[in-house]
Amino acid sequence: MRILMEMMSQLRDASCKADLRTVAGRAFRNLGFIHWGYLAYGLGDAEAMPAWGIREVPSPLENWYVSNDYLKRDPAIRYAKEYGIPLIWPYCPADSSAQIQRLTEKMGEEARSLGVGTALLVSIRGINHRRGLAWCCAPPDKDRDFIEEAFPDAFLLVHCLHETADRFVDNENASVRPVLSSREQECLKWAALGKTNWEIATLTGISERTVIYHIANAGSKLGTGNKPATVARAALLRLIDLDRRPRLMMNDFEAKT
Repeated sequence: MRILMEMMSQLRDASCKADLRTVAGRAFRNLGFIHWGYLAYGLGDAEAMPAWGIREVPSPLENWYVSNDYLKRDPAIRYAKEYGIPLIWPYCPADSSAQIQRLTEKMGEEARSLGVGTALLVSIRGINHRRGLAWCCAPPDKDRDFIEEAFPDAFLLVHCLHETADRFVDNENASVRPVLSSREQECLKWAALGKTNWEIATLTGISERTVIYHIANAGSKLGTGNKPATVARAALLRLIDLDRRPRLMMNDFEAKT
């Protein structure tokens, strides 16, 4: 989690697309992924082609995916964009036709031949309702268990990447910075350190229900739909200071427990 906090600070300070790619690539590799990518779509238009993107994908893998028009044909892409839920790729909805099931199996076999075992696919909605799509590929010897174990950190990482990338997609999307209360900031700082709601309550001396309220209220101000997205947006808008710990130190928490 400390590595992810440092990464969020570096993403926040990225001054150009190259910086963003370097920092994100290092973070994905630290989590054990070998390839990754991110696409930003036009505002409010989920069916449009991507407006902007960065990636670290070897040419043979990219050429295979693009030449087969999988960005439009991949069932996982369509499902993730429609329902906004993270998926382990290759993915095929249970009620899919036999044709879609065969396509999914074919994609999985072809990907393995190119050195990719499985991947995490995340559809995101961020600032100004801009949609994004991120993926990170596991080595060929890894399976779903690897993705599930890496998911919490990877999910936070792709939200941070999405929030940061919005600055580079176009310059006319500047948003008014919301104001967070001191308690909202405190709860989000602890959440950025990976603490659960119960742990935050213990650390701050308030009830778990109050912690949930403060984080949800911050999310409402920031227009986010979950805790990782709220933490990412607050950090990247510099509404919480990741370079300073909240006022209660870790050894104080350990002493309490």
